[in-house]
Amino acid sequence: LEVITKPLDKKDLDEDVPYFANVVSTTENLAVFIWENLQKHLPVKALYKIKLYDTDESSVVYRGESPAPSAFMAGGSALLNEGLS
Repeated sequence: LEVITKPLDKKDLDEDVPYFANVVSTTENLAVFIWENLQKHLPVKALYKIKLYDTDESSVVYRGESPAPSAFMAGGSALLNEGLS
């Protein structure tokens, strides 16, 4: 968990996190960032998906699509409403 929280805790994503210097800090892109950082610390194929909530009713699911969906990288609105699970 610290692998994810440490670089993000109390940070301005756009100013303090190098990953977001050229990537729009959307929920979708944050999910990609989390995936990439978690994947480095887990066995191959151990990570199935990331589900990140933007609000109580909207979330984004990222399953490690390679490359990441272009809407994610362009900062487009690809938010997936899956409701609460």
